[in-house]
Amino acid sequence: MNSYATFYLQGRSEVAETGVEIEIDLTAVAERVIAGEKLATVTTQVATDALKAKQNSRERRDWFEEMDEDIKDAGGDKEKAYALFCEGRVDELRHIVEDELVNAMTDVVDADGEDDEAEPEEDGADK
Repeated sequence: MNSYATFYLQGRSEVAETGVEIEIDLTAVAERVIAGEKLATVTTQVATDALKAKQNSRERRDWFEEMDEDIKDAGGDKEKAYALFCEGRVDELRHIVEDELVNAMTDVVDADGEDDEAEPEEDGADK
């Protein structure tokens, strides 16, 4: 088993347990997907961008210090451990965003359907 996999799982667990406060215009993102962009691509981009905005060198340095023994036990590659930790965070946030995005897509599609119903039908009888 890959001893570094625990860092990936730790990243997922951190986001699942503590959450991440981000602001996303879900309607705009939903419209991108409805227009044809792939859901997985869009949600991965949104999650990655949101977490990068919150990441800083101090957080990274603190994480290395906190995880020093675990990293040594896994093989000593700090960069690999941190990359997997970040990947886990992105994946978990992507799943959270995906659920919210599907709801937003439903709202956008429903709103479009209501707009279509509100338009008068032309049957040519008044011409």
